[in-house]
Amino acid sequence: MFEYRFGGNGELSGHNLGNLMLKALDHLSVRPLEAINLIRNLLKVDAQLIPMSELPVDLMAIDEHGHEIYGEVNIDQLATPPQELMLTPKGAGDAGSGTGH
Repeated sequence: MFEYRFGGNGELSGHNLGNLMLKALDHLSVRPLEAINLIRNLLKVDAQLIPMSELPVDLMAIDEHGHEIYGEVNIDQLATPPQELMLTPKGAGDAGSGTGH
């Protein structure tokens, strides 16, 4: 269920349910590790998950042309695998576009 990815052309298109649940808890000012533990308890999941960071970060890729691509959904849409993949401080990319050049 956590891996379910919304289809179609709507606002949630391309996003997965697990990330949306974690984002909702983030908006409630819950630390990432606390959010993961809340969801584990809610869904009765017996798996140990560790957050990538306790600080707000964005996933960023460098495409084959050297352009910076921000966000999982935008990175998933690349025609070829990224040259690099990293975490960057939240908001480092262009606001709203998901891509940077």
